[in-house]
Amino acid sequence: MTIACVLYVSLAEEGKVSAEQIGAKNIANFLKTTPGLGKTQIGEYLSKGPPDRYPFHAAVLKEYVDTFDFAGSSSIYLSIYLSRLRQSAL
Repeated sequence: MTIACVLYVSLAEEGKVSAEQIGAKNIANFLKTTPGLGKTQIGEYLSKGPPDRYPFHAAVLKEYVDTFDFAGSSSIYLSIYLSRLRQSAL
């Protein structure tokens, strides 16, 4: 599964597979749940932009943010979210 997902991401970036075929939500879940991915790797992938040139990355970023539960607006939720990324990549 991990190798397949990495392959699909690579193919999407090369324009050989559409984002619809992979699904931004699937990539977001992969980034959040795959052990061994570093904060730097995740942050670099999600921050690739601008959104008008890299709409797939923007869609993945939105889906990634949506995987976090920010209900209650407590600062703890923002802390949890930021802890998953390398802050200099934001």
